[in-house]
Amino acid sequence: ASVCRLYREARSSRLPLLPLVLDFAWPTAPYGMALRRPGAYDRLKCDTTLALGVVHYLVFMQKLSFDTIAEIISNYTKKVSIVEFAPRNHSYVAQLIRPEHTWYELDNFIRAFKKHFSKISLYDAKPPRKLLFCMK
Repeated sequence: ASVCRLYREARSSRLPLLPLVLDFAWPTAPYGMALRRPGAYDRLKCDTTLALGVVHYLVFMQKLSFDTIAEIISNYTKKVSIVEFAPRNHSYVAQLIRPEHTWYELDNFIRAFKKHFSKISLYDAKPPRKLLFCMK
């Protein structure tokens, strides 16, 4: 519902914004005759990507690693990505985290993004969350 609302508002205001819904972990592959239609990474690559309030769900519900999340976000990003990280003491994370998630730490998250982005700046968001500003 929120994506539909954003789409309508962006369209009526003529904003250069295209809100979409797709399965982050399973982007569409090239398709069509001789695979001439490009896959999601090529069709949807943007100057700037936002990943707000989703990382902990991708980790705990989709079972994705930080490396996989960073790679997928990088595949959609031409220039900049702004990514939110909710640490262990965040109320939602505290409910989902298990003893086997010892690797779920901000330093490991940053390390994964450094493999795909040349510069990363860290900012405080609504406590205890952090924002990574990642530049290609």
